[in-house]
Amino acid sequence: MTARFIWRRNPVLFAGHLENVAKDRALQLAKKIYDGIVIRTPVRTGSLRASWRASLGQPDYSTINNGDPDNPLPPPVFPLTKATLHDTIHISNGQKYVLPIEFGWSSQAPQGMVRVTLSSLMMDLRVR
Repeated sequence: MTARFIWRRNPVLFAGHLENVAKDRALQLAKKIYDGIVIRTPVRTGSLRASWRASLGQPDYSTINNGDPDNPLPPPVFPLTKATLHDTIHISNGQKYVLPIEFGWSSQAPQGMVRVTLSSLMMDLRVR
């Protein structure tokens, strides 16, 4: 007796669906990371926080430097809405003092922003 298998749905369409799901999940994760970093960034003038960027393909190191302690700049909003499955999503900050802040120079964020965000997300994944 020969076994037969009949596809009820086109596997090519299913593969396309999986690709769309993967793209959506990648953008959701990038947004979660971006938002976590932004919210944990210490604010004096808002320039460091406002200089976070999310980009495709290559990092964007542009900065905003016109913050004021009396009127700090607002936080940035995650700018990406679409990506292909093979795009690299970069989260970057071009402020020259971002690394010292990340590694403890701020009493507002002594543990940094990026490391704390990634650690928090890893803990969330372990719980599930």
